[in-house]
Amino acid sequence: MITKKRGISSVIATVLLVLLTIATAGILAGILVPLVRDNINKSTECMDYTEYFSFDEDFGYNCYNMTNASYSVSVSAKTVEKEIEELVKGFELRFIQKGESDIVSVRDGEDVGNVSMINLGETKIDVPGAGETKTFVVKHDAASKIEIYVTLASGRICEEKSDSINVLGAYC
Repeated sequence: MITKKRGISSVIATVLLVLLTIATAGILAGILVPLVRDNINKSTECMDYTEYFSFDEDFGYNCYNMTNASYSVSVSAKTVEKEIEELVKGFELRFIQKGESDIVSVRDGEDVGNVSMINLGETKIDVPGAGETKTFVVKHDAASKIEIYVTLASGRICEEKSDSINVLGAYC
């Protein structure tokens, strides 16, 4: 008895391989494109905020008050477009002493227990807007350097410091 073996034709095999390849490419694209897009957005989110905040030394603040164990710091925001300014929620101050750092988060409209504003009876923080300078009093132990980092409305804290100031020996 003779049996006939039948296989799939080469045309059908080629079509199946092409469809499998297209399906695999579609699945990978569906996963990789959003992932890459999100990472690109995150990596460029802080580009407009390089050097956004700076310590303004024109007012004679930026010093340590030994009596109150607090720093006075004048923070200026550079002049930018309204769309860029609206995305700023606050800043972080990093007090650096002997290689260690302590972070104080300052957010617009919030009541920060160890941070107040000079010449205002308000307890809520008002972060400087574009082109403005505001002075803050921060209760904190002695440090040699203070760095400032931008905090965006998305909650992201930009990794590149906006400015820094040496305060070692700067007493009020």
